Amino acid sequence: MGPIAFLKLLEILDMRGPLIYNKKMTTELLYAYLAGIIDGEAFVGFVKRPKRHSFVFCIGVEMTDYSIPKLLQETFGGSLRPRDRRHQPGRENHKPTWIWRVSHRKARTVYRKVEPYLRLKAGKLPLSTQQLISPS
Repeated sequence: MGPIAFLKLLEILDMRGPLIYNKKMTTELLYAYLAGIIDGEAFVGFVKRPKRHSFVFCIGVEMTDYSIPKLLQETFGGSLRPRDRRHQPGRENHKPTWIWRVSHRKARTVYRKVEPYLRLKAGKLPLSTQQLISPS
């Protein structure tokens, strides 16, 4: 994303409170914004399926703020659930978090849509993974 597009993004976002999706935001800017969240906060990789000997491509974001995981769910689908670990020893001071997660084909679709805007996680996946999620 170039400097002009970034300035346009800043104008569209409401910077007075938590970053919340604004209806004026174009799809391209939305994907660029969410790619930044995925680049900085997300897990992108494979998760072992319980009781099976296979792995599933997965993207997940865990944050204390509700608005960003909710925006990811509204944009890409997937699941959104709360997690509260304060009952665990040594975690009494932890804040409850929200987890957005998408897997299988939806995860590949999400990755393809945000891949042009990724900086840290672009090209870091093994070649076999790139073959799995690249458009045919």
